[in-house]
Parts: sequence; C-alpha cells; structure tokens
Amino acid sequence: MRCLVAVCLALFTLEVSSLRCPTNWKLFENNCYMYSTQEKTFWDASEYCQAQQFTASEGIESSSELTSVHSSSENAFLFSLEPSKTFYIGMYRESKNDDFKWLDGTKKDYVSWAPNQPDSNSQHVAVMWDYTKTLWDNQADTTSLSFVCKTGADKCLQSVGEGNGCRRGWPIKDRGNPDSSGWTMVSPDQKFSCSGQVTKWTYYSKSTASFRAIVFRQIDGSETEFKIIGINDIPSSKSDTEVTYIVPESERITVEPGDVIGWSFGESVITYNIAGDVKVRWVGGSLYAGLTTGQTIDINTGVDGREYSIEAQVGDENGRKLFFFK
Repeated sequence: MRCLVAVCLALFTLEVSSLRCPTNWKLFENNCYMYSTQEKTFWDASEYCQAQQFTASEGIESSSELTSVHSSSENAFLFSLEPSKTFYIGMYRESKNDDFKWLDGTKKDYVSWAPNQPDSNSQHVAVMWDYTKTLWDNQADTTSLSFVCKTGADKCLQSVGEGNGCRRGWPIKDRGNPDSSGWTMVSPDQKFSCSGQVTKWTYYSKSTASFRAIVFRQIDGSETEFKIIGINDIPSSKSDTEVTYIVPESERITVEPGDVIGWSFGESVITYNIAGDVKVRWVGGSLYAGLTTGQTIDINTGVDGREYSIEAQVGDENGRKLFFFK
C-alpha cells in the first residue's frame, strides 16, 4: 500500500516543488487539511483523524491529527473552512492546573483565545468559535462538534485506498437511463489526482456497441473548452454486463493531475441515474467518429446530479495499480 516512486518521479520531473493533498483535503502552505462535517467528541475526533492513513513519496506512511495552529494566516485559513460553525482544533490540557498543548506534539508558538478565554476550569479543549470569528474558546471534550484534521503535504501524498487499487466512487452497475446516441460527455468535477498511464477501463455496457473512452484536459480560463489528451477505442462487447477493457501498452493514455475522463458513442452504451451532485457536460452532434487526440472542443451544455458507471484505472509502466477514478 505504498505510493509508487516511479509515478511520483514522473509527476515531479515537471514541477519539483509542487505539493499535493489527498482527494477532499485542502492545501495550505506545507500542510493538508480536511474539515469533517461529522460531529464527534474531542477524543473521538482525534481518533478519527489518526485513522486517516496516507502514503507519500519514497513509500513514507503517515496519518493525521486534529489540527494545530502556528500563525495568524493558518488560523484565518482554518476559519475559512467553515465560518458558520464552532469546531474542534487540536489543543488540550490534562487538567485545570496544566498548560494547553497541541495533540500533534508541535510547539505552542501561537494562540488566538477570545477575550477572557479560557474561562472554565472544567473545559480542557479548544475550539474555533463561530461567535468570535477567528478567536478560540475552551470547551468540554464530551461535546459533539465538527473538526479539522491536519497532515503534512507531500509531492505524492494520497490516501490509502487511492494508492492501493481500492475502488472508490460509483459502483459499476446498470443505472437505468441510456444517454442519447451521438453524445460526447465529460465530468469536469471528477479529476485524476495523480499522474501515470490509463491501463484499464471498466464500465457497465447496456448494448453491444463500441464506444470511445477519452481523457480531457480543461483549457485554462474556460468552463466549456476541453482538449483531448487521448482516446481509447473500446470494441463491441456483450450487453447488460460489466465490461473490463485492458488497454494495450502502445495505446495507454498518459494523464496528469486535473485531467478528467469522458466518453463518446454513436449508439448509447453507458447508463446513468439521477443522484448526487456530480456535474456533467455534454455536446451532441456527429463528433463521435471525428474526434482526434489534440483536438479542442467546446462541450457547452451542463447538467447536475448524474452518476455514470465508468471507471479508469491508472498504473505505472508495469500496470501496477495506483488508484481508481470514477
């Protein structure tokens, strides 16, 4: 369950200094943060953060902890994650006679207590207090609140489950609603989070028709223009079944973080259901056969709340699993 060094090196040959965070985590300076809407007691929240496991470059393994705070800018960033709620940060004390300290063991070199806080001898943990904006209050550790986890960023940081071939996202199944023939689709909110080559496509086939699996790259500054990075022509298969297509080595598409998957078909193959908040863009017409790698197209119509049964697996040059995108 380790991040593959070959892929990390491929990613950072272009930009050695870049850092990244796992999916759903936010980068600030040299750290990654995840605001959890789940409400837990202080120590349950700490346990939850510690249970988040990551792999990084050189195979380093790590976890997270309730966030520490070391500057006014970091404090303001944390407040911006959820300015309308009080949430736990990782400061605590053992008893009323002890000093407050950080769960992650880092030095207490910054505090932002509200006036007259801490004010209770029985409240031994700290919260970001929505009432006073970026200032802190002390709280009982038995109160259920949302919270923020923190871990150090890395050039190839990813959650265990992104990096070990575990599936995530939409299950592959018949979703009932076939798209109209001749559409070209892209889901710009669903982005690859690591670099490598697409070694396998999996989808639920509703018909025996062939279709084209595509990797797009969004043009900077445009919501509707996408460049085609690569196309895999997937031959006809059985209908009403899950299909796996192993991409020949010579046809594998090299992807970068931020690239997105799409597809195009002359006859409807993949089905969808109405659910969730996934944004999908599409364009109709006779593009299917004429699409080429390097082409830029305007995918100009958007819909919300569709889930599709299609998945791309990215691996290194030996086809080892890195993560799944759905």
